Amino acid sequence: MNFQASFSRLPVSEYNPESRRMSSSWIAPLGYEPIRQLSDDGQSQVWQVVRGQVVSVMRLGPTSTELGLLAALDHPGLLKLQDHGVLPDGRVWYVRAWSEGREYGQWAADKPRTVAEVARVACDVGEALSYLHAQGLLHGDLSPRNILVTPDGGAQLADYGLTHRMGAPAQGASGTPFHIAPEILLQTEVGPASDVFALGSVLARGWAADEVDPRAFHARFPQEDYFQARGARRAGLPADVADLVESMLERDPRRRLGDARMVVRAFAERGGTRRTDLTRKDQTRRGLRLELFRI
Repeated sequence: MNFQASFSRLPVSEYNPESRRMSSSWIAPLGYEPIRQLSDDGQSQVWQVVRGQVVSVMRLGPTSTELGLLAALDHPGLLKLQDHGVLPDGRVWYVRAWSEGREYGQWAADKPRTVAEVARVACDVGEALSYLHAQGLLHGDLSPRNILVTPDGGAQLADYGLTHRMGAPAQGASGTPFHIAPEILLQTEVGPASDVFALGSVLARGWAADEVDPRAFHARFPQEDYFQARGARRAGLPADVADLVESMLERDPRRRLGDARMVVRAFAERGGTRRTDLTRKDQTRRGLRLELFRI
C-alpha cells in the first residue's frame, strides 16, 4: 500500500476525525494541516502533516541552526528537508519528507537480524554520514529513532534537530542516552568520529538482549568503556562484526574507527556487499551509493 498516496484521496478529516479539533488550535505555517502527533518531548513536537496532496513530517521547537544548508543537501540516505521557517511565537520549524520506513529499534526487535541485514543498514547510514561530513556537518543525534529502515531493507537518516557545523561552539552534552560519544559528554573536541560512535552504539543496542537503565549506564560511562558500563562484554554481538563494532565504540576518538567511509567498507566486506565507484562529479551531486550483491 502506498501510504502517501492513500492520504491524498480524501480530506484530512476523513483519515483522522480528531484533525478537525486539532486544526482549530493548530498554530503552524500556512497551508499545513495536522494528521497526527508523532511525538512530544516537552521541548519539540513532531507531527505528520499534509499540504495539498503531499504528506510530510513537521518538527516544531528548538532545532538546528543550519536549516538553510540542510535544505540544499541531496542524498538518498537523508530524508529531504522540504521547508523551514520561524513562527510568530518564535518557534523554529522544518518539514522533511515522509518515509514508510520503521524506526531501527523497532525493526531490530522484530526478529533476529542477520549480519548481512544489519550491514546493509550500517552501510547506508555510513554513506549518509560520509556525505554530511563532507559538507562540514555533524548529525549530532544518531539514535534508533532517527534511523528509518525502508521496506527494501535500506536505511535513511531523519531528525536534524542537533545537526551543526564542525567546529561550532559546544551546546552542552546533548543527544540521546547510550548514543552520546564520550567527547560530547566531556565537552572536548567533537568531530565525525562522534557520529560514528553513535552508529556503533545503535548497532550494539540492536543486537543486545539485555535492558540497561540509562541512568545506571551513564553513572559509569565514559569513565568505564561502553561494554563495561553496560555490564557485559560484546553482549549479543555476532562474532563476524564484534571487533568492528567495538572499534567504533572506543572511548578515545583517536583510537576509534571514526571515518564513516571506512565503516562502510568494513561492513560491506563483512556483510557480503560491495560499493560501486562513482565519478567525483556524481559523488558530489548525489552522494555515495551502495550496490548490494551476494558474493
